[in-house]
Amino acid sequence: MIEEDQVIFHMNVKNKFGMEMLQHQQKLSDCPSFLHMRALKSGEEYVPPPQKNNQVEMVAPAVSTSVSEEAAQL
Repeated sequence: MIEEDQVIFHMNVKNKFGMEMLQHQQKLSDCPSFLHMRALKSGEEYVPPPQKNNQVEMVAPAVSTSVSEEAAQL
């Protein structure tokens, strides 16, 4: 059974620079969809748990800009 196997899935979202934007891991048996299916199978009412967001501390990459001589004279 999935609950006994303690299956965990990992999700990492990175931008095109390879910087990690989001990281999430969760036991499959704790997934709201899994809990909903288990409740339906046993004939119980499903009440979803409150959600929380995990934020990753990050700094935006520096972007170099160049000003043309014409734009600098304006």
